[in-house]
Amino acid sequence: MGTSQRMKKREMKKNLTALLIIAVFAVIVFSVNSIGKFIAEKVIQPVMNLNVAKDERIVTNTVKIEALEIYGVGAGQFQDAASAEETVKKMKDGGGAGYVLETADGFTVLASCYTDKEWAESVKEKLSSSFDQVSVFPLKGDELSVKITGTKAQAELIAQAFSSLRTTVKEMVDLCVEADKGDVTRLQACTQIQLCRNDTAKQLEQLKALESGNRVVTVLEEMFTCVNTALGEMPESSDDAFAQKLKHASASLVGEYINFYTSLE
Repeated sequence: MGTSQRMKKREMKKNLTALLIIAVFAVIVFSVNSIGKFIAEKVIQPVMNLNVAKDERIVTNTVKIEALEIYGVGAGQFQDAASAEETVKKMKDGGGAGYVLETADGFTVLASCYTDKEWAESVKEKLSSSFDQVSVFPLKGDELSVKITGTKAQAELIAQAFSSLRTTVKEMVDLCVEADKGDVTRLQACTQIQLCRNDTAKQLEQLKALESGNRVVTVLEEMFTCVNTALGEMPESSDDAFAQKLKHASASLVGEYINFYTSLE
């Protein structure tokens, strides 16, 4: 065999080796990409159950829920809700909320809820002549952090929903104080309630659009549904029982919010 033929064979061998290396590299790259795609589509995304476009980046964000402290004015201590019925009727007839709240010591009947402790204490003094065991007690949640996994836009939407929920509950409670003091008319209160109702409907619609099986989002949806129902049951400003029903709506929202908050801890 001539020198030129040997050189050609060596050259062919080198070329074949190079092609083999390129082919192996291509297989590895393709496999890594396929595995990454498989994990993203079959493992990560189903866990979150969020509709995420393939080109959107999935991240984990921490959503901070601001602390909210509210003071409930309640009467009586009962072993069960049924035993409180007589007090509920008397409370409603007197213009109070008449909302039965479960506490660590049993059940009490809320007259109303306030963000102003001094005002709550003044209401307690007025009720003490008509009801037994009237007390003021805090209904609060400290600042809480919740981790949300999804796209940045989804995390921002959920953070906005948490903020909106807290704002709505607080505004409804504040309306009770303003109504008691005569700082707002019934018509003004109705206008504020309608704004809360519109925002609640918007937040609920956006949450449902996520089509998420995530526990936090599901509980958040349920809470907004409760708020939507409570606001929807508020009567027109001409209703003589408007003030009483405002207190009941705000008290029920506070009760549901505390339960909701506890479920996230």
